[in-house]
Amino acid sequence: MKDAKHLVFVYGTLCRGMMLHKHLANSRFIEEGAVSGTLYDLGCYPALSLRGEGLVGGEIWEIDEDTLKVLDLVEGYDGSSCSLFIRKKVDIASDSGLHTGVYVYVGNMNFDGCDIIRNGVIASYPKWVGGYCNKQFEDDIAEVGRLIDGE
Repeated sequence: MKDAKHLVFVYGTLCRGMMLHKHLANSRFIEEGAVSGTLYDLGCYPALSLRGEGLVGGEIWEIDEDTLKVLDLVEGYDGSSCSLFIRKKVDIASDSGLHTGVYVYVGNMNFDGCDIIRNGVIASYPKWVGGYCNKQFEDDIAEVGRLIDGE
């Protein structure tokens, strides 16, 4: 199954132009899309909740099995219910139609007190676009990067 391909929906720091997009460098962009839910500001990264009546915009990517493992590590997903994010399969709406069974990483935390990103689009939220969070997140993620690279 090493050659297996998966679709993944990204909505935050993995999107084009964002800090962690480099982890999708060997993947194929499909198109932009949206999922029902709410996007929360957790400080230096966003998190998706599938609850709520809004739409969260993002990107659909075709990835291989190795990239899926890297994304699991980046998102703090180890398959347990204690993971920082939980990987789920959802339906994603796009201009070309409905993509079913698309992986997405959903926040596995209490969102009480977190700000909502009202339009559901991270690229329009100035805090992350070239702002201080990109630098702070880069500093904070250095250890994860070393783990991914096997250092």
